[in-house]
Amino acid sequence: MIQPSRGHSPPPRSLSDFGFPSAAGRRIAETVRLAIEHQGFRFDGSDLTPPEIGLGAFLDGMVRYFKEGHQSLEGIMADVEAAWVDLESES
Repeated sequence: MIQPSRGHSPPPRSLSDFGFPSAAGRRIAETVRLAIEHQGFRFDGSDLTPPEIGLGAFLDGMVRYFKEGHQSLEGIMADVEAAWVDLESES
C-alpha cells in the first residue's frame, strides 16, 4: 500500500480515502481521483515558482481552499499575492 503521508502519488485506480488521516486529505484525494477520471487533472506549475511561494503561500492556500471551500478564495489569492510582494521586496 502506498502511504499518502510520504508524498507518493498513488495510481488513479487506487486513489481513495485509504488511510488519509484528515477530512481535508480525503477530500483532496477524492477531488484528484475525479479530475483524473474526467481527464481534468492538470499540474498547477507551483513547482516552477520560488519555494517561498510554491511550498509556502501557494501550498498553504490550496490546503486552506480544500478545508474552507470556495468562499475563502479571495483571501487566499490576496495572501499569495502578498507573499510575492514580500519576496520581491527582499530582493
